[in-house]
Amino acid sequence: MEMMRRKETQIHTWLNMAWTVLMVRMAAFLLMDFTVKLMQLKTRALGFLQTSLQDFTVKLTDLKSMISTFHQNNLQDFIVKLTQLKSRATCFLEYSHQDFTVKLMQLKVRTSTFLQISHQDFEVNPTQVRPMLPAFL
Repeated sequence: MEMMRRKETQIHTWLNMAWTVLMVRMAAFLLMDFTVKLMQLKTRALGFLQTSLQDFTVKLTDLKSMISTFHQNNLQDFIVKLTQLKSRATCFLEYSHQDFTVKLMQLKVRTSTFLQISHQDFEVNPTQVRPMLPAFL
């Protein structure tokens, strides 16, 4: 009976050792599988981040180009509008100068005529010059 107990104890010991070895191997396998999956996840995450960074860089470059083009177009538009304004102002000033010159000439003619008539009238009748002044202005 003692022998049976020893054998039984020995079998339990072997079974416990086998179970322990099996659990250790299972844990090692799971740990290794977890490590592999973690490395794959790390690789995928790095790939995603790298792709995202490249995409962000491309979009940032596109945005910079769009802003530059926008500023360049606005600057060109501003220059065109400034040139148009300059042209309009020049035309306006030329027209105003011509109009002023014509009106000045008309005033000169009217003044000259007034002075001639007033002088002649003054020589004829000096007292009637005053009532004629508003008619020529």
